[in-house]
Amino acid sequence: MKRFKNLSLFVLNLLILSVLMAFVPGDSGDCAMYIASSKGATMELKNYSRKGKLQNIVRLNIADKTEANGKVMLNVDYAYYDKKDKEVKAKGKYKAVCENGVFKFEFGAMTPVAGQQKGKNMKIEMESDYLDIPANPRVGQTLKNGTLTMKVQAEGMPNMFNTKVAMSERKVVGLEKITTPAGTFSCVKISYNSEVKMSFVKTRSRTVEWFAKGVGLVRSEFYNKRGKMTGYTILTKLKK
Repeated sequence: MKRFKNLSLFVLNLLILSVLMAFVPGDSGDCAMYIASSKGATMELKNYSRKGKLQNIVRLNIADKTEANGKVMLNVDYAYYDKKDKEVKAKGKYKAVCENGVFKFEFGAMTPVAGQQKGKNMKIEMESDYLDIPANPRVGQTLKNGTLTMKVQAEGMPNMFNTKVAMSERKVVGLEKITTPAGTFSCVKISYNSEVKMSFVKTRSRTVEWFAKGVGLVRSEFYNKRGKMTGYTILTKLKK
């Protein structure tokens, strides 16, 4: 049961990555990017329990950026570290593209693998819809919903867990300034409901997120179906 709980928490954390880089329809040929997009830019986010206890650390790096024929391509590396910041729990890559005023990321091709220390292994296969964040958001604006499908295979589990996450009622609920250890940012506040089906378990939750242009995810909060906070994520370091 503890192993299954930890796997569920890991899947939730991977869901955070699914919204770290959303695609943004622009008003012109330029993209309004909700991510630090310069080559060499780095971001660090920390995930906490509802009681404020550190759970793990996520680091992202813009490994490469190329521009050709009006298209901008980003190669993004990420890694999950344990709460002691010693062991890599999972790692992977994204390919992101900005073309015709739309910024989107290659999510289905991502295959993160857990760190190999102590014989631990985890294989993740993912496919997802693209999410949208408007270049000029308005409070009350309805946003596109989406689904995320995952196959997870962990140490000691011969079969893969099939997991599906369905997002609903995505909308802009505010425009706020948020302060974290990384600084103070002007953010669009977005909320949505999620239904996660993992093998024989189904859970419902609500998520609230704050995004900043040229930065990405600044803060997120997770609530259970009773409205009680279960955890949160904050941006702790940013280097553009």
